[in-house]
Amino acid sequence: MSRYIEQAIDALYTQINADLPGKLTDVETDSSLAAGALPAPVAILKYQAPADMRTPLVQIYDLGLSPHDEDGQRHGVYDVPCRVTLAVGSDADIAAGEVKARRYVDALMRSVVNDSTLGGSAVQCLFTGAQASLELNESTPTRHVYDFDFDVTVQSTVGG
Repeated sequence: MSRYIEQAIDALYTQINADLPGKLTDVETDSSLAAGALPAPVAILKYQAPADMRTPLVQIYDLGLSPHDEDGQRHGVYDVPCRVTLAVGSDADIAAGEVKARRYVDALMRSVVNDSTLGGSAVQCLFTGAQASLELNESTPTRHVYDFDFDVTVQSTVGG
């Protein structure tokens, strides 16, 4: 069963890794920002790394697995709910940091939702929601964190 999870995570990773830098450039242009104002993530990880405080940082991981429908298991079609966590750092100006974080949100969404099959690696990828939070810490920059939820449907070429 892990192959379905890996297939979903790999599809999201490949899409984000390939498209996000270009989408960040597009958002810079659309927002009249200087080139490089929205640097590419320092890392795009295929696992949860709650202690990793680097920014900007993207983490991609699964939240479980279920057959797509009543025939999903027999036909090797599974839904893998995935989370993409985006952390963007800011200085003491939290309002400016929030605007910056929203620009990263725009770029990340452009990179994923414009290709519902993730380059043909998935049957479909549906955005199901996002939650925002703010992490304040005296010893590190403020972190604006967005958790995006996607349902990624994958199919094995070898069946269930």
